[in-house]
Amino acid sequence: GALGPGDCQWMTAGKGIVHAEIPSSFDVPANGVLAVDKPGKKNKYCQPGYQEFKADKIPEYKDDKIHAKVIAGEVFGVKGPVQARTKAYFIDFRIKQGVEYEHVIPREWNTLIVCYRG
Repeated sequence: GALGPGDCQWMTAGKGIVHAEIPSSFDVPANGVLAVDKPGKKNKYCQPGYQEFKADKIPEYKDDKIHAKVIAGEVFGVKGPVQARTKAYFIDFRIKQGVEYEHVIPREWNTLIVCYRG
């Protein structure tokens, strides 16, 4: 699908999937994040899945210290729209300088944290 600023697409690989990232234009810089939703051996040949959410459909939490766009998982009582085959948090946090935040991630989960600035 065609994505705009802040939009999200979530794909689940399964049987018969071939995927390529082809930008609509090489004249405009693109920003993006690659997330892996690996369904595991028991689901290796599952039906593939595709979910697309426009920026205005991604729920957010805001207070005077933290802003969180919740794509997958739940934080501060806000649940993301993505239905993932594996348990996942995919949250775009913006935390004011000097604020501390602790997010507990279950020990058995794989984890990737990307810090853009700070």
